Amino acid sequence: MKSVLVIDDNCDYLELVNLVLKKTYNVTCIDSVDKLMNLPDDLSLDCIVMDYNIGPDSAVDALKFIKSSPNLATTPRILATGSVEIDEDLLKMDFSGFLEKPFKNSELKDLISSLVEA
Repeated sequence: MKSVLVIDDNCDYLELVNLVLKKTYNVTCIDSVDKLMNLPDDLSLDCIVMDYNIGPDSAVDALKFIKSSPNLATTPRILATGSVEIDEDLLKMDFSGFLEKPFKNSELKDLISSLVEA
């Protein structure tokens, strides 16, 4: 079974995404960039879904860490956010997909499927 990491500081959102994805994927949910940095180095992931605002941090902070981690650097990444304003630094970093909150469960599942099955 493929593995998906979801990073968002909204616990209700994490719970919902876990319910939507858990029948198809091994889902790990975390609510901060600090927890991202403390994941096991050998964790194998097939996709990362993240919000733009992650507590006091942002997707920019998460991406910097992900891109510097040999085990995560090439993992497809999806930005799923309700933030209207996305800063320039984020636009320069590469995401494999984008979803604007609120989105349909099927949109998330379809996008992840297209990335992990590619």
